[in-house]
Amino acid sequence: MQLISQNSVSIQNHRSNNPIAIPSDGYYISKSLGSKSDSYSFTIDYPNGYYYARLHNLSDTPKDRAGIVLLSPNEASDRTPPVVALDEAQRIPVYTTKTIDLKDVITELSNYSISIDSDISTDGDGDGIADNDFGNGDGASISSDFNLTLGAFDAPGTREMLLRVVDAYGSETKIPLSVEIYTPIPHITHATFEGALTGALDEAVEGEPVHIFRFRSPEQPVFVSPDASMTDVEGVFTRTAQSTSPETITLTASGQTFTLSPYGAIQNLPAELTSSVIPATASKPMTFQVVRRSDSSLVYEQTLTLPESAKIIDTSQNPDTGSGLLVTTAGQYRSIFAELSDPNIPNGMYITDDSSNPILALAKDGNIYTLDDEVTLSLASEDDYIKIIATKDGQEIATFVYKIDFYYTK
Repeated sequence: MQLISQNSVSIQNHRSNNPIAIPSDGYYISKSLGSKSDSYSFTIDYPNGYYYARLHNLSDTPKDRAGIVLLSPNEASDRTPPVVALDEAQRIPVYTTKTIDLKDVITELSNYSISIDSDISTDGDGDGIADNDFGNGDGASISSDFNLTLGAFDAPGTREMLLRVVDAYGSETKIPLSVEIYTPIPHITHATFEGALTGALDEAVEGEPVHIFRFRSPEQPVFVSPDASMTDVEGVFTRTAQSTSPETITLTASGQTFTLSPYGAIQNLPAELTSSVIPATASKPMTFQVVRRSDSSLVYEQTLTLPESAKIIDTSQNPDTGSGLLVTTAGQYRSIFAELSDPNIPNGMYITDDSSNPILALAKDGNIYTLDDEVTLSLASEDDYIKIIATKDGQEIATFVYKIDFYYTK
């Protein structure tokens, strides 16, 4: 054994007559094997590593030496790259992050380093090679304790990456990663007529912004609110009532001014304007219109939809009306509730004449259909609520009072 420096020694290899250096972080020990024998066995109480053994006869001729025997692969023999058991396909919701503990998926006895090229489609360092820009970049980072964090990404798509693991002896493993950035699907589970709603994503993802849109044909989708609702840890989002109508709304159109009551009724029309009700059809909802008397040009138009919780109430059977859509028939005309199985207006109501022929149909959502060409509808108000009057041959046959707290949307 030869002392090379204060921190390292070497052992002479008598076969090659060359010294074998013991690394500065190595540890040199001697162990007695006892009497001379054809075979020897002993254990070394050290963890997995790299060990050298040299036999030296201490009692007989000093020249009787054995060569260097390798008990475990040395540095020069370690050509096995690290084993990385990581799925190449990764999925992550947009706007979120995903953390993977790489220590759980890497098998390697020696020390190792990890790096990642977060986008192999771009040449980050300008050397003409796109897939060698290893280092923390946009969309992926590796912490000092070997946690890989993917995201956050602000748009759906696919990001191709390359993960590299290099052991202490230069052997490396590269794992291509295809990261799919996707959008969880939101669903509205409950809504109130005041505009409050609750919903949830199709998976539990926290911190996803959810925007509420209104779709109304033939308009383009419109933001209900400019602010997003953020999901909680269970992927649930809520929106409080934003569009209640506690006050009268004043409208000015074509130089004419009129009002909308807090409950949806059109009121205070000037003499130059008049209102009308266009019954619902199979393709269009019932419409309230304000037109100019002189040329019938349209000034204002309004539709309505009842909340699912609204009730249709026959006042002849239930005088204590409360709130809901109050239906009152006159003379020989009668109201009949439709069955849930009705193909046209399930859970709605029919108005019949004295021969039990249906002449009006009232759908559960509040739309009125005329089934007799001689029946007309007109618009009025009652205690600031919308009131529709149905007549035939100048005789009132039924009234419909929408005793419901409506809220307006544009």
